[in-house]
Amino acid sequence: MSTKIYNAYRFKKEKLNEFLEFIDDQILSSILEYGNKLFNNLTEHAIQKALEKKGMKGADFSDLFMRELAFEYYIDKAMESSTRDMMDLSASYNFWIRGDYVYTVAYVENWLYEDFDYPDWVEDFNYWDNTDKPEDVSQKEWDFREEVWEEINNNWDKGRLVHFIMTEDGHRRFELMNYIRDKNS
Repeated sequence: MSTKIYNAYRFKKEKLNEFLEFIDDQILSSILEYGNKLFNNLTEHAIQKALEKKGMKGADFSDLFMRELAFEYYIDKAMESSTRDMMDLSASYNFWIRGDYVYTVAYVENWLYEDFDYPDWVEDFNYWDNTDKPEDVSQKEWDFREEVWEEINNNWDKGRLVHFIMTEDGHRRFELMNYIRDKNS
């Protein structure tokens, strides 16, 4: 079995809170904007179909409220089926503290963070064993990464911390819906 750990980083453990603030500031605002875009792209047909599925066909609500109900319906359905657009709203980071360092893996769509730079104190800490190592990483460093990720993979849930920026189970959904209401009222 091969090991592939992409979107992995490490930093000194005293920087954990600063890192959390950084990723929230960078990623949450992008997710909120993306959610607003999806919300505004709902067609009238899609809204009516969602209301029918919710047993609310012919309901007499404001256009904004009906769109909100439909949007939440599509978030729920998409998260159940991993529908692409709505799953792009999901983002989290896993963390493991080992010695003086925090090791983290991002579970974020690439478009959410491809344009931002991590602070200088955050190191790339990717590892894979299915192809050659990057040329700019020494063999000693690569072997160390292998040891770290092997230990973490073998004890995945032991000592794992998770920071949810937005999740498929609705974490921060109220924040998203309030943002959408504010933008569209």
